[in-house]
Amino acid sequence: MDACASITIIFPNRLLCQLVYNALLPETRTPPSERRVASVDVKGNHLLLFIRADSIAGLRALLNAYIRWIHLASQIALEFSREDEDNG
Repeated sequence: MDACASITIIFPNRLLCQLVYNALLPETRTPPSERRVASVDVKGNHLLLFIRADSIAGLRALLNAYIRWIHLASQIALEFSREDEDNG
């Protein structure tokens, strides 16, 4: 049974969205297996995430991983932008 998910995440600006997209792109090019596949796309400040897995458990695992990576990448980008503001 194939399970699919499509998620749109809206970022406050295009730059942050593009930074997160660039961080995720290598992960989509080397999927963990043929049974679990993810892709990302950008439309303005919207990050589009598409995931397909051979089971609900596989979908959940990959979805959780991508959500963590998105959160981490956006937090890092925001922290660097704050440091730039403080230093410059």
